[in-house]
Amino acid sequence: MEQTITFKLEDFEGPLDLLLYLVSKNKMNIYDIEIVALIDQYVSMVNGLPVYQMESASEFIEMAARLVQMKSYFLLPKSEEAERMKEELTGMLVEYSACKEVAAQLRSMAEGVYTVVREPAEVELDTEYRLRHDVYLLEEAYNALSQTRDGQLCDIIIDRAALEAIERAGQASDSELIRQYAELTVAAADIKTAVRCRRTGKPLEFIRRALAPCASLDVYQLAKAAAEGDEAISDYLSLTDYAGAVPALEQSPSAFERWCDNVIIESIRPQQFLAFGIGPLAAYILGHENEIKTVRIILSGKRNDLPEASIRERVREMYE
Repeated sequence: MEQTITFKLEDFEGPLDLLLYLVSKNKMNIYDIEIVALIDQYVSMVNGLPVYQMESASEFIEMAARLVQMKSYFLLPKSEEAERMKEELTGMLVEYSACKEVAAQLRSMAEGVYTVVREPAEVELDTEYRLRHDVYLLEEAYNALSQTRDGQLCDIIIDRAALEAIERAGQASDSELIRQYAELTVAAADIKTAVRCRRTGKPLEFIRRALAPCASLDVYQLAKAAAEGDEAISDYLSLTDYAGAVPALEQSPSAFERWCDNVIIESIRPQQFLAFGIGPLAAYILGHENEIKTVRIILSGKRNDLPEASIRERVREMYE
């Protein structure tokens, strides 16, 4: 008889926490998850949320949508995208599990330690939602989903709009650092999308629709190269500012992400010696996000018993 699981949303810190709970509850091996069964249970639990909890449950609902998309790929024979998404989810769960263990150890070390903190300052929160969205974009995404039932097509429309917003915000900024960061973020996303589309055999028109325009790449040429093959992508990138990314791309997707992160760190290092402006603050935040990512990589590598050399290959450059 199938066991009914009940839960309260506030019992979990996020969707990964809930997924990890289901893995443990069903006594699954985290490295060999019965993905379809896990997806069915997760979606069933989220679908049972009361209407009044929907707004606070947005992260859980977003993960449910991704899992449903993953399940649809598993229904296809020998789907590379399904295996990629499963591998990505497994990696996220392993990293999250390792972080929870370390957090528990740090918490136990802090027990009984006398600490003094000040009262939290009262901050007046500005709750006005200031972003403005193009109604035609929302209509395009809705029509794509309702007419084709292709969730991936709907995703690329929304993702491209988000990247275009990042590009516009970067160009409008007075900070050179923000402009560089926005440009690299969009360009890196375009390159990763092009490579992924090539490996999943997407047609040229789909690839063009997925790529967001940016100043440092000719997305038309990038899309054309992706439709032709890996060698064509490398040949095109070797003629751009991202020629240094070609060896990393040929090595692995994770090597390319490391290359992108290291480029960002190199670009923000000079901000350490500046006293004014938004640059030092933005660099500090980006630097610490990079440190957190590096800690996760090390924990995940240790958890999976990876050789030290393999872990070092994945570790990012540090800001300081």
